[in-house]
Amino acid sequence: MASSSSLGLNQHDQDSQRSFYFLKRDAKQPLHSSTSTQYYHDLQRESKIVPGLGIPFVSLLGGNEPVDSIRARWQYYNQSWNRHQRRVQEILHTANERAVNEIKDFVLEPWDDHPDARISTAIVLPGSNIANHIKLFDRMKAVLHQTPHVYVASLGSKDMCNLKTAIAFLIKNLTENEEVNGTDDTEEGLHYDKRLRYDFDILAEWCRTKVRKDEGLNSLHDMRIVISIDDAHSFDIGILTSLIKQLQSYITRIPLKLVLSVATSIYVFQENMRRSCIRLIHGISINAHLTGCLEEVMLDTLLEANDPTDLLIGPNAFRNIVRRQRESLESIDSFVSSLKYTYMTYFYSNPLSIIPSLLAHDSTLSYHTPFITKYHYSAVRLLPSFKVYIEDNLKDLPEEMVSILDDDEKLFPHIRHGVSAFLQYKARLLYGINILEALQQYVYFDKNSSPSTPRAPVSRIDLYSAALMGEILKSKFYRNFKIYLPKSTVPALSELLRMLKPDRPDDLWPCYINPMPKPFMDLYYRILEQYNTTIGQFLQLDNNFSIISGSTQTQDQAVAFVNLFRSICNMFFETLEEEVFVGGSYKAFFLHELFIVDTPSLQDNVFMPTYRAAIEMALSNPNHYWGEIAVIAARERQKVLFKEYMAKKQKNGVANGHEIVDPSLLENNDETENGVTAAEEPKSLEESLESSSSSTALTKQPSENEWSASAMAYDPHLCILYTLYRESSLFINIYDYYTAFSSVIKQPQDENDPTFERRSLAWFLQGVAELKLLGILRDSKRKFECVEKLVWRGL
Repeated sequence: MASSSSLGLNQHDQDSQRSFYFLKRDAKQPLHSSTSTQYYHDLQRESKIVPGLGIPFVSLLGGNEPVDSIRARWQYYNQSWNRHQRRVQEILHTANERAVNEIKDFVLEPWDDHPDARISTAIVLPGSNIANHIKLFDRMKAVLHQTPHVYVASLGSKDMCNLKTAIAFLIKNLTENEEVNGTDDTEEGLHYDKRLRYDFDILAEWCRTKVRKDEGLNSLHDMRIVISIDDAHSFDIGILTSLIKQLQSYITRIPLKLVLSVATSIYVFQENMRRSCIRLIHGISINAHLTGCLEEVMLDTLLEANDPTDLLIGPNAFRNIVRRQRESLESIDSFVSSLKYTYMTYFYSNPLSIIPSLLAHDSTLSYHTPFITKYHYSAVRLLPSFKVYIEDNLKDLPEEMVSILDDDEKLFPHIRHGVSAFLQYKARLLYGINILEALQQYVYFDKNSSPSTPRAPVSRIDLYSAALMGEILKSKFYRNFKIYLPKSTVPALSELLRMLKPDRPDDLWPCYINPMPKPFMDLYYRILEQYNTTIGQFLQLDNNFSIISGSTQTQDQAVAFVNLFRSICNMFFETLEEEVFVGGSYKAFFLHELFIVDTPSLQDNVFMPTYRAAIEMALSNPNHYWGEIAVIAARERQKVLFKEYMAKKQKNGVANGHEIVDPSLLENNDETENGVTAAEEPKSLEESLESSSSSTALTKQPSENEWSASAMAYDPHLCILYTLYRESSLFINIYDYYTAFSSVIKQPQDENDPTFERRSLAWFLQGVAELKLLGILRDSKRKFECVEKLVWRGL
C-alpha cells in the first residue's frame, strides 16, 4: 500500500486518517488543572456595583457613570413602564368588566321556580389563558358579593372528589360566617346536627331563615344563590351530572343560578356532558376571550409612543413578539413580561437612555451636566449611527465633523438636533400609520367589490414593520390604497378632515399623538384654504364635518365631489411621500439606538430558551448563574477551610512553636509583605497547607485555585453528581458512583460518621432521581448494578 506521503497528502490529511494517536503533554503541567475560569457577562466587564445606592441598576461606562445618571435611568424606566402597565391593566380590566357585567345581569334575571324548570346556567368561555381565569372569577366574585342578597359559593375540581364532599363543601361555604341582622344563624338554634352535612335541606332552610329575618327580602325571588364551578372541564362527568340533578330537585326551594367555566368550547363541553344532564340546564354563553384584547394591548403599548421615554420595538423583535403571540397559546401576561423585559434591559444596559428624556424635558440643558459626562460623549462616538452621520456630512461640513470627534461641546448640539429629529420622525410615522388604518374602511381594493363586501383591513401591526424599514411606500397595500381612496364617497372625506383637524375632540378619533405632527397640521390648513367653499357644498364646516344629505344626488354634484376629493387625495399622498414616510429606514437617523430596541435573540434566549444548553451549563458551571455571589462564597469557603486546617494542625501539635495568623487578617491582597504577587503560579493544596505551618507567618489569603479541590464540595450536590457523571463511562456502577460522591462532599466537624453517611446517601439518591427525571441517566437493563448514561454517551 502506498504511503500517505506518496499520495500527496498534507499533514492535516494524514492526521485525519490515523487510527491511533499519541497523547503528548508537558510534564510540568498537571493532568487535571485546578484552575476554574469565572464567567463574566460582557456587561459585567464594563459595569460596577455601587454600594448603598438602593436601586438594582449598576454603574456603566466602565464604572465611571455618575450616581445621578444611574438614578435617572432608574427613574425614567419606572415612569415609562408604569405608564404602560397602567394602560394594560385598564384594557384588561375593561375587557373583564364586560364579561363580569354580563354575568351580573344573568344572576339578577328572574328566578324560575317551576318544579320542571331547568337550572339557569351561564357558560363562561374565558379561553385558554389560565392566568386570566383567576382575574376574571376573582373580579366576578367581588362584584357579586357587593350585590345585595346575592350569595356565591365556588367549587373547584379538587373539592369534588365525590358528590357528598362537593355538596358538603357548598353548604359549608354558604351557611357559615353569614349573619342576619347582626345575629349568627347558628345562635338561633338551627339544629343542623340532626341532618347529614351533605343534605340540601340545610341550605333550603338557611334561605328561608334569611328571608324571614332580613327586612330587605320579601321572598326567595329577591335573593340569589350562585354556584360557580371554576373549571368545569376538569370535573368528573359523573359527579357533575349528579350534582346538577340534585340542584334541579331543589329548584323550587333554592333560588339557584349556576355558572360554569369552560376553557375549551361549548361544543367540546357538550360532547363530554351526558344527555340527561344537558336536559336539566338552560344555558347561555358568555364570551370572555381576550383575543381582541390582546390586539388592543399590543397596539396601545407598542404603537402609541407619546413620550420620549417610550421605546419603539425594532422590526425584527416586533415580528418575533407578534409571531409568538399569534402562533401560540401564551397569555397576555407573557406578552406583558416580554415588553417589560425589553424596557428593563434597555434602561439597565444603555447608559445613553437618559439623553432623550433630558433633552425633551429641558430645552435649556447645556452640554456639561451632572447627568451627561465625557464618558457619555465617548459612548455616543461608538454608536454605528454616529459613524454613518460622520460619513454623510463629511463632504459638506468637513471641519465640523472633524471637530466633533474630540470636542464634547461641539458634539452636544448635534446630539440635541438628532434627538429632536428622531422624535419628530417617530410622531409622523405613528400618526401616518394610524390614518392609513382608519381610512381603510372606505377603500375597496377589488373593482368588483361593493360597500357591502369590503376587503379585510390591514392592521397597524402589519403596517408597523414596513414603515420602520422604509418599505411602506413600495408595498402593494399602499399602491392599491393610492388607487382606490380617490374613488371613495363623501364619508371618506369627512373622516379624513376630522383626523387632520388639529383641535378636534379626543372622542372623535383618539390618536394618542399629541401634539399633531406639523406636516398633517399644515395639510389641513392648506386644504381649507384652497377648497373651503367647495367642501361646504358637501360637508358642514363644524367639528364633526357632518355630511349634508343629498349633496351628491345630481350628476354635476357627483362630478364636482370626485374632482374635489381627487385633488385633496393628491395633496394627502404628496404629504405622506415627501414629509411623513421619507428618509428610508429608521437606521438612517442619527442616534436611533436611543429610541429603538431590536434584540429578537435576547427575547428568544429568555422566553424560548434551548433547555438542554441551559441545563447543562447550570449543572456543569453553576457560577455562570451565580456570578459575584459565587466569588464571595468561594472566598468565605477559603477562610473556613484554612481555619479548619489550622485548628487541626494546632490540635495535633504540628503548629507548636510556629506563629499562627488570625484568619481575620486573610484579605484579598494583591501583594504580600515579601513582594510575592497573587499572579504567581499557585502551589498544590497540600504544599500550600504545609507551607502555612512553617516558621514564616502567612500574610496573604490562599488563592482560589489552591482551594478549588476542597471548595468543590460546597457546590450543589446535583452539580457534583453531574461532574462525576461526565467523567464516567457508559455504564456507571451505582456503588462506585456513591463512593466517589461521598468522598468529594465535605463532612462537617460537628457531625459523626453514621449521621453523615445517612445524609450523604439521601443526597445521592435524591440527585440520581433528579438526573433520571431530567433524562440524563436511567437504570441499566443489561447490568442491574449500574446506571446508564443517556447523554454524553461517547465521552
